[in-house]
Amino acid sequence: MAFISQFQRLSPPTYDGNADFMVIDDWLISMEEMFLYSGIADDQRVMLATYQLKGLAKSWWLREKESLVAGCSWEVFKEMLLRKFLPSVERDRLMNDFLYLKQRQLTVGEYEIEFSKLSRFAPGLVSVEADRVKRFLGGLRSEVQQLASAYGTVTYAGVVEAALKVEAIETTKSRGQQLKKDKRKLVEEKKPLVPDAVPGKRSRVVCSFCGRSGHPVERCFKKEATQKKEQVHAIQGAPRRDASCSVCKRSGHHAAQCWSRDRVCYQCGQKGHIKSRCPQVQSALPAVPLQALPPPQLVDKGKGKLNVISSEEAQTSTQVISG
Repeated sequence: MAFISQFQRLSPPTYDGNADFMVIDDWLISMEEMFLYSGIADDQRVMLATYQLKGLAKSWWLREKESLVAGCSWEVFKEMLLRKFLPSVERDRLMNDFLYLKQRQLTVGEYEIEFSKLSRFAPGLVSVEADRVKRFLGGLRSEVQQLASAYGTVTYAGVVEAALKVEAIETTKSRGQQLKKDKRKLVEEKKPLVPDAVPGKRSRVVCSFCGRSGHPVERCFKKEATQKKEQVHAIQGAPRRDASCSVCKRSGHHAAQCWSRDRVCYQCGQKGHIKSRCPQVQSALPAVPLQALPPPQLVDKGKGKLNVISSEEAQTSTQVISG
């Protein structure tokens, strides 16, 4: 039994019947590697492997061992173990997961780990290096896939390395963009607060001249434009908007700039007024004496009758009132 002591020095792993497919698969792979390293023969592998079973797996093997007429080979033992703790239905599901495996939100490293795990259950699909490379590239995100394919590598290790390089470049680029966004955000946060802002909350400053937010009054382009216009008006002698004209009585210009000032009267031919405001027309109107006016008519509101008085009665009434 010297080979048992020699094998135990390698600290082989144990298996307790865990239903996780990765646990049982890793255990079988580890055991086979140790068998090859130690030079263990096929007829001794089952005995050493069953010695490493614990718990539920150990109980299962003791029952199965009694039903065996003769011993079993390592390949038969593996098939029995997988049939018990990893049914064919579960293996078919894992193979289907491998067929539809995509990178999506995973990093290249995480995708490669998942690819390696699930590919164990579909060995016929990735047994050839070229098929393995093609399937790995097909699951990458489109932007990573195109750039990784441009490297022209034909080995699986080379494709994985190319994809990792592309991801590193994309990560560096996105970090640079994020730094720019953070810098702009920091500048926005340093802007002054609105005087009446809610305590504890930041808000953009509001201009007191134009009423718009986003800039203080010192940076208001409307205020600057208004000041420039006022300077031009002061230099050229242009009137202000509140200036009043003495000719037409309108605001916005002086009398010297009034368009009515140059208009010609059709009555007298003089400038500065029109015919309806001509002094000659006003003086030519005859004065109407009081006697020539028609007699006033008084209406009796109570009875709805119209009373007519003569001009003498009206004059007499006027004298009485004035006296």
